[in-house]
Amino acid sequence: MTPYKHLLCPVDFSDSSRRALAWSSGFAKAVGARLTVLHVLDTGLLSLGNLVAVPDAFGELRRRAEEAILQLKRSLDLSAATVEVAEGVPDEVVVSAANRGDVDLLVMGTHGLSGFEKFFLGSVTEKVLHRVEVPLLSISPGAEKAGPPDPRTILMAIDFGPESQAVVRHGTWLAEHFRTKLIALHVVPPPYVVLNESSYEPLTRMEVNRLTDSLVSKRREDLEALLPTGGVERQAVVRVGAPFESLRTEIEERSVDMAILGAGGHGNVGIRWLGSTCHKMVRLAPCPVMVVRN
Repeated sequence: MTPYKHLLCPVDFSDSSRRALAWSSGFAKAVGARLTVLHVLDTGLLSLGNLVAVPDAFGELRRRAEEAILQLKRSLDLSAATVEVAEGVPDEVVVSAANRGDVDLLVMGTHGLSGFEKFFLGSVTEKVLHRVEVPLLSISPGAEKAGPPDPRTILMAIDFGPESQAVVRHGTWLAEHFRTKLIALHVVPPPYVVLNESSYEPLTRMEVNRLTDSLVSKRREDLEALLPTGGVERQAVVRVGAPFESLRTEIEERSVDMAILGAGGHGNVGIRWLGSTCHKMVRLAPCPVMVVRN
């Protein structure tokens, strides 16, 4: 049974949100989910001055939204989708709609219409990321592989923190459903200065390399233990380096179609890397990114 029964896709009619909607429509059909399309009339735009200058400013916003929705329906098959127009502060409305209990996946573009990065899906996606309780799939402007949602390779970013099991659950279901390759990636930060436990003197480069190699080997074993045992092609990968750069390199080199990572970043081994990396991935990843919580 699909874990994605109901998808929610907010739109502001920008190119980014249109790409997210096209992805949502295809994914909903592929997994048998229903799709709700949401547009928010931003009441924050209606200052007293605007209302005096244009008495029916709010009605004009609604009319324009309805026209834009008709254009969307002409370019995409939304016959099975529910289209809703709400009023309020965009990020608050989106979070409320996503957390109301029957939404299983929120899909958003990461840049909206405004060059000031305050209107809709640019900054709104990041605000929503902090507060939404369901998985959020983001599609950045640099996500070249955001076409039909039929992934051939899925990458799971694992930090061994409390959300790693959720990452594996989503990755495994998607890999089995789409019959695709599943890669588990862990990034070990490069060592800087390592002191000898007894003398407190810096270790030699050879000793540091030996310790790093030992940690990489142990993390690879841990990854193998997390991966499903059958049904899908799987691979455990450990890189040494900066988390975001390592993720992006892995995505590009292996032609990854979707990346999955946790929203937190407090690993059991004391490595906090997915917190900030999560934001970079949402904004800049070259493929769709799913951010999950426990």
